Amino acid sequence: MLFFLYPIIIYPLILLLFRVYLKNSLASYWLVDRNISTSSSSIGILLCAHNEESVLESKLADLVARKAESSFPVNIYIYLDGCTDRSAEICRLFGDAVRLINSPVRTGKSVGMRCLAKIAREDLFVFTDANVLFSNNLLQKVRQHFINDTSVGCILAHVSYKNALECDTARSEASYWRSEEYIKKLETEVGSAISGTGAFFNRGMITIIPLLKSPTMH
Repeated sequence: MLFFLYPIIIYPLILLLFRVYLKNSLASYWLVDRNISTSSSSIGILLCAHNEESVLESKLADLVARKAESSFPVNIYIYLDGCTDRSAEICRLFGDAVRLINSPVRTGKSVGMRCLAKIAREDLFVFTDANVLFSNNLLQKVRQHFINDTSVGCILAHVSYKNALECDTARSEASYWRSEEYIKKLETEVGSAISGTGAFFNRGMITIIPLLKSPTMH
């Protein structure tokens, strides 16, 4: 019973206690000497997908639109993980706007993202999924946060479900992510955020684990 309660009740209460008693001193401690200079002038968008033909075209169209509205360099990278549908064909519709790595076999999302992070050379990385669309001017807003405070290593995204009230499954998932975002906010306030979804990263503050073998690039 305690095992079930820990992540949803006990852990958030521990974070609240840290926030009250430490008064952000721990967060300030972790930020000391982490001020890494970066121009934060370019953004690389990294997407790993497996058989996402139903949403991939609208996703890439959205990314190309976000790129067009940006006044700074934005490049789009996509890793197709052993797809057996029309995903590769859809990607090629966008020509040079998308840099494609097409793996003929399943290697897993972790390998795909590491492969993309290895070839991308931008100052900031955005990890995203095929079924997620960006809000207008999102890239500009996030980029400005990194520029304003170069000690920031990661910014987490806010996930908003369009169909949150349509069915029990959608309501449950939307409720879960609201809870997760609240926990991430508490973790940030005490300097202990250890994971994130839809995250933006300062490339100079992350370590990319080397790949044993690079997939075929097309």
